[in-house]
Amino acid sequence: ADFSFENCDFDEDDNPKEKKESDRQANSKSKTKQKTQSQLKVSLKYDAEMFDLDSDGEVNGSNSSAELFTPRPFKKKANASKSEQSSAKSNEKKCPNSSSSAKLLTPCAYSPATTSPTLGAYSVKRKVPTPAIPAMSGKLVKEIGGKLYPDLRHNFLVVLTSHARRLRNNAYQRASFDSSLRSIVVISLHMRPLRSAEATRRIKGVGSNFYDLLKESISGTKGKKPFSVAAGKFSCVAPAALVALLEMEEASSSVASASGNFFPMEDLIKKINELIDPRANASLNQSAEKYLDPDNLDPGFGQIKKLASANAAADLGGPFIKERKKKDACASGRIYGLLDSGRHVAHRLRGLARGGPAEPGPLRQLPDETVDEDFGNVTMSMDFREGGGGGKGLHRMCDQLDIRGVPYVVRELKIADYIFFIGEKLAPILIERKTAEDVASSIHDGRWERQK
Repeated sequence: ADFSFENCDFDEDDNPKEKKESDRQANSKSKTKQKTQSQLKVSLKYDAEMFDLDSDGEVNGSNSSAELFTPRPFKKKANASKSEQSSAKSNEKKCPNSSSSAKLLTPCAYSPATTSPTLGAYSVKRKVPTPAIPAMSGKLVKEIGGKLYPDLRHNFLVVLTSHARRLRNNAYQRASFDSSLRSIVVISLHMRPLRSAEATRRIKGVGSNFYDLLKESISGTKGKKPFSVAAGKFSCVAPAALVALLEMEEASSSVASASGNFFPMEDLIKKINELIDPRANASLNQSAEKYLDPDNLDPGFGQIKKLASANAAADLGGPFIKERKKKDACASGRIYGLLDSGRHVAHRLRGLARGGPAEPGPLRQLPDETVDEDFGNVTMSMDFREGGGGGKGLHRMCDQLDIRGVPYVVRELKIADYIFFIGEKLAPILIERKTAEDVASSIHDGRWERQK
């Protein structure tokens, strides 16, 4: 009953009020720490499920020295207490690479170990010229087959030019008219023969909506000689314009500058008409003033605009020519000159035109001019009926050969589906590929005994 706190000698730390306050702060700090740890465990559990982390928090199968994901502390609240701020600071010490503005998991730059066996395992293979198409004698062609196909490029250009003339009469067909002009330019600048309508579908820039038109134009022409222009002539305006500017440059007495010489529009039109074969019906017969009329949709002069347009000729490596306005230069006030890209193409086009019509060749072949040296001098010849023919899977198979850079040609074969040439010599390897349906059909019509 006589006990009182006054008779007790307390230390400073044994004051009940201060002790109660310190206990409250310790409990608050402990609860905050437990809350942060529980949230971190939940987030790590979620990360383990999403990123397949092992028990140590590392990605399975990754290099132990490469830290792909680094946990970071939660953002501080504006009214956070001192105990919460101190807890956040402790977490920052544990995660020194974390950023306060990043997400919970921040991807770090992955750098593979320098001792990785995959680095340096691949080397660039040496390229060699693509083997020439095997020349087959008449006797060999009669025995094993080897039908060749003519170049149909000029047929396609004449058909597309006539089609563009019909489209320009209707305002609602202006988009198709523009697409036809682009297709004419792309096909005319293509340096390889086109021996089927399917071949045009695989040239970038040729509208797929013209496939039926081109296919119909050559149907019923079996046995007929396709249209071809005379040596040194062209069947449309685009290649004739490039070669015309090139020859005008060479005939000019002044030395061509980096951007080329410029010539009046009237002289260019005259030179183009000299280079176009009259049978192609593609000459520029109007005056320069009429061609400059914005409402004049002439397919011929429209090709010149395509060659000068950066947007229209970008996929082809253009623009190829430059148009400038110069009122005192000529009556039309327009002058044209070759760019370096156009000069390079013009030289190749002139060389092909002077060589005359392309000789008949395989239906399709590897377009690349070089192949890996591993192929050596070997060329694979494939039957044109393989994969169901050109209307079904043949061209899809050829696309895969193009991707892999395999030297091949497609011809009509009588003895097998695949034969191989080493240079000009036929290798003793024949491959007959058959599906179950083809085997049954061969047994039924008697081909099986001959083919096996």
